[in-house]
Amino acid sequence: MLRNSIANILIAIFIFGFCCLVYFGYNTWQESEKAAYESCIASITGEIQKLESAKNLFPTNNDWKILSESEITLLMQNIRGTDCGGFNNPALDLWNHRINIALKSSNYPQIIIWSNGKDNISGTDDDLIIPYGQKVPK
Repeated sequence: MLRNSIANILIAIFIFGFCCLVYFGYNTWQESEKAAYESCIASITGEIQKLESAKNLFPTNNDWKILSESEITLLMQNIRGTDCGGFNNPALDLWNHRINIALKSSNYPQIIIWSNGKDNISGTDDDLIIPYGQKVPK
């Protein structure tokens, strides 16, 4: 009887430990995937500035221009040399929602790229905005 109790306790400890290992492993993988995607999006920002085809997308006034889905698709087809090797389609975020891009002409071209995050709702805590600290243009 004591043997069965000890065996049951050891099995419970093993199962608990295994579940913890899976949970922490999955969270670590998710965080590394998010960091890789952030690096990908940041590298796209630099490449957009180099694209000849992007120059006519920048607004002529000092306002932000939020690109349409077709404009984003056109840009993404022409972007090369990014840090997006692990992502088949960087125009889609980690949750398969389309990213957003806004352009602004001022003293220098400004670019904001953002994902609405897992909930696909703009302005919530799970949004990913590059460069960090920027506000999504309206």
